[in-house]
This record gives sequence, C-alpha cells and structure tokens, in this order.
Amino acid sequence: MGIDDDFFDLGGTSLSVMTLMDELEKSGCVISYGSVFQYPTPRMLAHFLDEGGEMKEYHIEGDDRLIHQYLERVSSPVLDDVVQPLVGDVLLTGSTGYLGIHVLYELFGSCRGRICCLVRASSDHAALERLMETYEFYFHQPFSQSQLAQMSVVAGDLTEDQCLSRWEESGVSLVINCAANVRHFAKESQLIPINTDSVLRLARFCEKTHARLVQISTLGIAGLYDTDVCDAACLTEHRLHIGQHLSDGYTYSKYMAEKNLLERMGRRVLDAVIIRVGNLSPRSYDGQFQRNVDDNSLTMALQLFAHMGMMPASAADIRFDLSPVDIVARAIVRLGTLAGEHPVWHVANTHLNTLQEILIERGYVVRVVDDAVFHERLEQAKKDSNLSHLALSAVAFGAMAGSRKPNAYDCAYTAKVLQRLGVEW
Repeated sequence: MGIDDDFFDLGGTSLSVMTLMDELEKSGCVISYGSVFQYPTPRMLAHFLDEGGEMKEYHIEGDDRLIHQYLERVSSPVLDDVVQPLVGDVLLTGSTGYLGIHVLYELFGSCRGRICCLVRASSDHAALERLMETYEFYFHQPFSQSQLAQMSVVAGDLTEDQCLSRWEESGVSLVINCAANVRHFAKESQLIPINTDSVLRLARFCEKTHARLVQISTLGIAGLYDTDVCDAACLTEHRLHIGQHLSDGYTYSKYMAEKNLLERMGRRVLDAVIIRVGNLSPRSYDGQFQRNVDDNSLTMALQLFAHMGMMPASAADIRFDLSPVDIVARAIVRLGTLAGEHPVWHVANTHLNTLQEILIERGYVVRVVDDAVFHERLEQAKKDSNLSHLALSAVAFGAMAGSRKPNAYDCAYTAKVLQRLGVEW
C-alpha cells in the first residue's frame, strides 16, 4: 500500500477498519472509526494524527434566516377532501430500497397514472429484473399483470446529468425521491453525489416540468448538542438549523440537500415537500425487515446489547422511535400529495422508548453498566467472530457518549394531520 493509496479503493471494508484501528492502537496511535473514512490514505491519516487527531466537524454553511422566515410564514394545508387518487404520472427513485419498494406498493393503490421507476442497472431489462426480485423478496409474490402494466421501469443513475431527460415531456406530475446512500460512515465522495447533488438535479427537473418533488430526508439532521454547554434543542417542522452538531457525512449530506431545496422553495421556483423520517422498523403486520440489516445501526446495536447482556450508561436514557416501514410509506404518499403549502413533515412513531425498554419488551435481560466496563467488554467482543460484526454498531452510538447527545425532534403536528388522513402508529 502506497502513502497516497486509498484504503477503501484497495478493498478496505467496515470490518477491516476495526482491524486497522486495533493495529494502530498497538503502536500507540488511537483513532476513531469515522476518521478512517475522512482521511482514507496513509498520508492524510498521518497528517490528521500530527494535527492532534480532532475529528472534522461538518460545518453548516451560509445564513438560514431566510429559510426560517419562509418556514414560519407558509400556510397550513387544507385538510378537506385531500385524500384523492393521483391522476398524473409518478416518477419514483430508490424503488429497490427497503422504504422505496413499500412506497411503490402504496402507489399501486393510489396512483391512476403510470408509475415510472428509475433503477440503477446496466439495461432496462436488468432494471426490471432487479425490481421484480426486490418486490418478491419483501411481498412474497410476483407483481400482478395489472401492476406490471402500470409500471415503466428504466435503467438510470441519478448521479448522471442526463438521467432525467427522457421524462421531460412525459407528463410526470410527482417525483418521489427515496434514493440515498444511508451509510453514516462512508467517504464524502460516496455520499454527496447521491444524497445532495442528485437532489438538486431532481429539483431542476421539477422546476422545468412543473412537477412536485417529494424529498425523503431524515430526522437525524436534528444532530447532536454539547451537554456541557447547552440544553437539547428541538427540531420542528418549521426549523432547519437549531445549532446542531453534525458528526457524520450522511446527516451533513441530507442537511445540505434540504437547505438547497428550501432556498428554492422560498423563492417560489420549486414545488416540493420534505419528509423527514425516523428509524425504519419491521413491517407492522408481519415483521418483515430490510434484507441489508447491517445498514441499520440501531438494529445492530440492539443485537449487540442483547448478545452482551449489557449496555453503556451513556446510551441508556436516549429515547428512540421505531417506525414501521409500511406506515411510513403510507404517510409519505398521503402527505406528498396533500393540498396546501406545508414544506416539511416529520414522519416517525410518536411512541418513544429507551434501548433498554425496547430489549426488555422483546424478552432480553440487559443491565446498564458504566461506560468503561462496557468498552472493556466491547474490546473482547471485537475478537469474537460471532460478535465482531455487531461491534461495529457501537460506533454509531459512540458520539452519544461523553458530552454529546442527540437533539430532540417534535412530530406532534404531523401526527395529528396523519390521524386525520387515516394513518396512525
């Protein structure tokens, strides 16, 4: 490996990052998990250590006052007779993902026009096969003939400039963007193109075609706060910047996507709805969960704590939502087509639980221990082949220890609207 070779370009993985950390620690160099993604070459990592090893903060650029003025003045939606079938065509991105395939399922029952699915693949035929395989995996049956007749599946990549040109004259009236790289720890070059730049590409498409854009974001943009400096802030549907710290590239990329959209919405050049979702959990009626469970850090952390029979005190009092994916998908379709101007919604289960309560409810006995005791046991778990992959999940909660914890978010208003629309948790 050369001094300027990228660790991940040479085949580095999430698990091998832990091995690298252990080897560096043996030589007296202690680094955090996320720093390897921020500084992936030996030269960059050495410079990072020479400068004191402080993790890079994701600074929020610019003045958000105009955005907040816009969010404060927009009217509430009209709730009379708003649940109407969609009459135009819909363009859906990210349809092979866990949330996207459930949004597609909901669209079958509410969309009268065509459903156009943009799928990353080498050809239109390969795109259709990939979508069919995903649907059968989650719904245990193939598409019906009527569903196939209603769909148009096209191969394309949102990170490419011309990927949307074929729909400019197609009559698409609604675009739902579920496409995203959801890994909290990844290189910026893997996150920004799909999570931020492609959203701008969709915005320009919608401005040109006068379609509405429904952007799926995350309540994770509420970020963290310093417990030694201030109290927790609360993210509402009328706020974007609340003084939060953004500790990873994923939340930063989603935050910047929102910022870009809200600036255009405030200038009245874009019709868009931003839907911030909570922690996706198994389907409400049969417990079906995502196939790539390793991408869900909350689930991985729960599995780790269950296997270890303990959890760190620093994470014990943090409350989480578990939001069934089918209910989230239904909420997205209903809110995305709601009359009136309400640019941001918070879609998450309003019933919150601590990690310990979640595990106890599932029959696990988990005790809360001092952080030092937990991390000593965690080091042993890293060496256990049955637990090493789960130990990665503890990294996602590392930022919650010590002086930083998650800010709060408020979903009460959205929950009231959803109740009137027939969607309840």
